[in-house]
Amino acid sequence: MNWHRMRRSAALATLLLPLGLACGGNRTTINLDLDSFIDEADRSFTYLVLPGEFSETPSPIEEVETPSGLRDALALESLSVDMQLMLDNTNVIGAVNMRARMDVYVAADDDPASFWDTANRLVSLEGTLNGGEVNTLEQVFSADGFLDLFQQHDIVYVGLLFRLDHLSGTGAVDGDALLTRLHLRAVGREDLF
Repeated sequence: MNWHRMRRSAALATLLLPLGLACGGNRTTINLDLDSFIDEADRSFTYLVLPGEFSETPSPIEEVETPSGLRDALALESLSVDMQLMLDNTNVIGAVNMRARMDVYVAADDDPASFWDTANRLVSLEGTLNGGEVNTLEQVFSADGFLDLFQQHDIVYVGLLFRLDHLSGTGAVDGDALLTRLHLRAVGREDLF
């Protein structure tokens, strides 16, 4: 058995994990794990929210090189985003209801004067939660309005904005939120190979 070859193959497979390509017929599917380009510390948000108040925290803006397949495909037909957000409310006094929202922004440049404009909001994951427990929000979104951005630029910039609103209850709530999944899936009409 050639252990050197196996180690090299395993290393190559590890490098390719964030990007998956599938080709067949006249269709191409490109999967991009955007969360792998964002440090876990920048996908994690600590919050302390008092009754009737809210916490809103932006992440650093990250540079992401788009796969050549997105730029080379003759015509991209659809773009979807699969997201998961986990909230661990570590300290809650009394019954508390909250609303959490994670916005994902993408743009062709990282100019802070315009990056956080609503026109650059790729998706928003939102849900109402109960305090004192671990909550998971997840959803798959259509993001066809951003096809041109991903197809026409070698580099895009990604940023996260986390907001937690204290809706009802008399106690404060604190904890941590972590974006655990942010996967992009593009489907085009032309084979890459």
